[in-house]
Amino acid sequence: MMSVFEAYTSSEPNAPETLLCQCFKFVVRNLNSVFTEDPATQGYELQPGHALPREICEALIRHYQLSGYQVNDRFVRLFKDRSSTVLRYVRLRNSTISDDGFKTVLSHRLVELDIAKCQQISDQSLTTLNLYGDRLVSLVVGAGVQLLPDSLSFSVPWPDPSPMSFEERGYILKAPNLRKLAIRNLYIHRDRRYFPLLLESLPNLQELDLSGCSDVENLEYITKLKHLTHLTLHNVFKIQDCLVNICKVKTLRHLDISQSSDKMGQYNKENMTLAYIVESLPNLESLDISGTNLAGTGIAEHSALPGTDIPGLAWRIGRPLWFLGLYGTLHGACRRHDIPAKHISGDANERQILVAASQYLERPDILQRVLNDLYQLFRYESCQDIHTAMSVVLEAMDRHITAKHIQISG
Repeated sequence: MMSVFEAYTSSEPNAPETLLCQCFKFVVRNLNSVFTEDPATQGYELQPGHALPREICEALIRHYQLSGYQVNDRFVRLFKDRSSTVLRYVRLRNSTISDDGFKTVLSHRLVELDIAKCQQISDQSLTTLNLYGDRLVSLVVGAGVQLLPDSLSFSVPWPDPSPMSFEERGYILKAPNLRKLAIRNLYIHRDRRYFPLLLESLPNLQELDLSGCSDVENLEYITKLKHLTHLTLHNVFKIQDCLVNICKVKTLRHLDISQSSDKMGQYNKENMTLAYIVESLPNLESLDISGTNLAGTGIAEHSALPGTDIPGLAWRIGRPLWFLGLYGTLHGACRRHDIPAKHISGDANERQILVAASQYLERPDILQRVLNDLYQLFRYESCQDIHTAMSVVLEAMDRHITAKHIQISG
């Protein structure tokens, strides 16, 4: 699998913009001269008889956002006519699109949808998503989007023709082909049935991200997901209470139990706990324990283990992890000599900092600290891979346009 870091380093350095890219920039900056405007709705429309293929439609949305514009209902009206426009893969950030405009996007029966910081989208759109979600394979609902309800006590939102509770209906999200689901920072009002009900209608799920979500309980419900390979629980509290059930999911290849604050990442018997995780999950390739004490103190408690300075990873000495997250771990774990992993996020050197920057692009609280570490490399002119460093900085600033601390750090 190619990491974000490898994606940056494999690109052609200092390559000029393509002619196609420049054309898209011109179009999004001059919509009035390229498309017609409906005087009634003030929305943009294609010229009569024109049609756009999927690649151009999706690139228009992407370049519109890259040029600093907020996707709104006027803009998405371009895609109202599904006979002349096609959308399959859509990513929206910092958008002012409403439920009505969002319906236009969803009506294309998307394959992948990634939305964040779209505050005018409400759980009224859930009914629309369920109506058109039969082809959906990947759904990422980031912070600042209230697409999913925060309680089961509310009725299925209008305009559902037969209002009933979610439990009576038997599902929250209807997307039978979904393989990846990410729900970030969803606060649930002490409802133990919420996540079991949400996931039991998604039997084919392979990747699950519940970062920052509350009241996930003991995660017993994930043991029913027979195809689950990726589990991300960043900033989920009381993970130690969930480990028994996490470690029953033998199909896991990626596990993230990191914390942005080391105060929340304290485990009892940390060396034994880490050993229990890696020995219980034999297929694990990637493990993130950033912000925790799971790497131990670094002080030899028993006879030294050749090949690792992290006691809990002794079982992986001959089979190192592909990725190990150690950023902000207690006792400077990322600075130890023998670590059984090929790629490490941390702050010990430039390589670790760049890996951390690429891995934590969606985590502004950690990203700010990583960018500050990167700044120190620039400050003392010790950064060797300038191209990759600038790429991750620009990507971070693009993803978090409204986060002042990220813009300042970048």
